[in-house]
Amino acid sequence: MKKEQHKQPTTNTNVTTDQAFDIDTSWGAVLNNEAAIAQTTRDTINATLIVSLALNVMALAYALMLMS
Repeated sequence: MKKEQHKQPTTNTNVTTDQAFDIDTSWGAVLNNEAAIAQTTRDTINATLIVSLALNVMALAYALMLMS
């Protein structure tokens, strides 16, 4: 089975196809990591909003209790 050929980077003609493949693979890992960071950020924001909502409900209940 023939190994899939990858384009040579134009900036450095000394880079082999194996090295170019490693570079492509590492960029894929960077992009996956960015996606994971973005998902973690969304999860953190959602958790923060839920806690904030719970505190607001508690504050409203306390205010209503004081008014009655």
